[in-house]
Amino acid sequence: MGLWFFMVLMLLITPFIMIFFGGKFKNNPPDKINWIYGYRTKMSMKNKDTWIFAHKKIGGIWLKSGIILAVISSVCMLPLIGKDSKIIGLQSKYLTTCQSGLAYRKVRQITLKSLKICHF
Repeated sequence: MGLWFFMVLMLLITPFIMIFFGGKFKNNPPDKINWIYGYRTKMSMKNKDTWIFAHKKIGGIWLKSGIILAVISSVCMLPLIGKDSKIIGLQSKYLTTCQSGLAYRKVRQITLKSLKICHF
């Protein structure tokens, strides 16, 4: 049970980070264009308008994706309560891989779409 609980917490780190930064970027994007903090692409850093637009857009996507990932990860781990540690480990590995792939895909998707939507 201890391993299962630990793995669920580890699986929820990525979705909770996406939810936190998604909400932050959507409602309160960084004021200044910078190289340290924020959604940094060539297009998003072009000017202030594209910077704000990109953060609001990616914030909404990360927020929705984070909630979906949290629910899916939790539901997929529920049937494993009390199972062997190898099964829990394998399921966690697969879920982590899926989370990473979905997060990368969403970031890549918004990068490509923003070039077509912004018209700046």
